[in-house]
Amino acid sequence: MLPIKGGCFLFAVGKAAPKKVEIKSFWMAKTECTWDLYYVFWYQDDLPRNQRNLRVPPPERPDFFPLEHPDRGFGGLGFPVISTTPHAAEMYCRWLSQQTGRKYRLPTEAEWEYACQRRR
Repeated sequence: MLPIKGGCFLFAVGKAAPKKVEIKSFWMAKTECTWDLYYVFWYQDDLPRNQRNLRVPPPERPDFFPLEHPDRGFGGLGFPVISTTPHAAEMYCRWLSQQTGRKYRLPTEAEWEYACQRRR
């Protein structure tokens, strides 16, 4: 995780005029979450075998059977997670927070843009 120091910047959404936005300091992962980490959550590998249910996952886990392979043929282990829903990503953040005792969440659109601009 990298600290992102807060500040102000001009944030534009779509064709609207840019607005000055204040961002509080926050932490952001240095790299994307990889399948190596996400599979533990998705396949319920953190649970004892007799508690795993891949056919009907518990409400705090995403559905297991997508219409196509989730890595879309780009590769799994060592590669960034793709083709997940925002809801599943939020579920992963809640799970990761429970596992580590630290608070994880998705960055807001403004935080994401601000962090990208600060890293140039």
